[in-house]
Amino acid sequence: STCVACPVGFYAGIGDTSCKSCPSGTFATATGSTACTASVTSICPAGSGMVSGQKGCYLCAINMYNSGSSLYCSSCPFGQIAVSQGASSCSMISNSPTSPPTSAPSFAPTPMLANT
Repeated sequence: STCVACPVGFYAGIGDTSCKSCPSGTFATATGSTACTASVTSICPAGSGMVSGQKGCYLCAINMYNSGSSLYCSSCPFGQIAVSQGASSCSMISNSPTSPPTSAPSFAPTPMLANT
């Protein structure tokens, strides 16, 4: 059996063989957490945010970002774009014909770690 670090929002104590969801009102802010802390002080890592009704942090969708100072991803400001999931900042849109498209399809939240 291979050990896998628990994703953000989950924890495993010493001797535990599986990840456990943090109790209500608490949160694990890093992968591989061994305990949960009060969610009031918790933030998601840069490029990720919480999704309403879900536990844990998920990669920010295209055209959204989180610099690491918030629980949630935010839309890029007008005139800026994030061309990939998991952005920690947005870039100015270029008017060059070779620039990436200014809009992209929406994607379902992507968990930060997949169990293997």
